[in-house]
Amino acid sequence: MMSDKEPSKFRFSKFFLIKSYTEEDVHKAIKYGIWSSTSNGNAILDDAFLECEKSQQENLGEEADVYLFFSVNKSKHFCGVAKMLTRVNHNK
Repeated sequence: MMSDKEPSKFRFSKFFLIKSYTEEDVHKAIKYGIWSSTSNGNAILDDAFLECEKSQQENLGEEADVYLFFSVNKSKHFCGVAKMLTRVNHNK
């Protein structure tokens, strides 16, 4: 058990709940290893990724990752989780 004084492995990480309109979108993301959001959503995720990179540099390489938790609208269940490996590619 971790005490309150021990640093959390995830203290610099960011977490997002990604809601998809259809289950098919989630299956495509899994199959092709890529996720796309709205323009605003992509900008938020890209900013979060950059903030985590900066946190890693400022905190001597401590983990700082962006995690995406997936759900389908109105499904009332969790579909999966992913870790962002790269910045958002606005050209794809």
